[in-house]
Amino acid sequence: MNWLGRIISKEIKEEDKVLDLGCGIMQATMYTLEPDRIKCKLVVGVDAYEPYIKRISNIENVVAIHAFTEDIIDGFMDKSFDIVIALDFLEHLEECEIDVIVGEMERIARKKVIIYTPKEFKKQDTLNPYGMGENELQQHKSLIKDEWLIRKGYTIYYPQESGNILAIKEMGQ
Repeated sequence: MNWLGRIISKEIKEEDKVLDLGCGIMQATMYTLEPDRIKCKLVVGVDAYEPYIKRISNIENVVAIHAFTEDIIDGFMDKSFDIVIALDFLEHLEECEIDVIVGEMERIARKKVIIYTPKEFKKQDTLNPYGMGENELQQHKSLIKDEWLIRKGYTIYYPQESGNILAIKEMGQ
């Protein structure tokens, strides 16, 4: 688990079911050996890049789904997950998709929505960050501003010197 995973782990309980959108290889949450990983009942990871899904498919307590978030998210029932996370994911979507996806995340989450995203638009130079082939989906397409998240009811943190945004919204259960 990396530094972001250590922060996120404080928000997740052992009995929680977590939906991880744009999960990649789950480097912040699950892609490490016990005991250094998020402790929860289940994680459903969704990613459109098949090599990432193949890499995480054998992790205990993880269900890996190969799909575009936009194509699958409306199929989840209201409040079907305790926690819904999008870590370094939303900036890879077009701006017109972000409001819809965040609204769906809030619909699906029973307890919390957790978002981690850059504070400034950064051109993504590395399309092969894990040595698993060039992934065009790694390109940054948009910027989610902290003011927008605050208006939507998120509490904002800046947990690292880079100034990236960690946004957490408590949901009415």
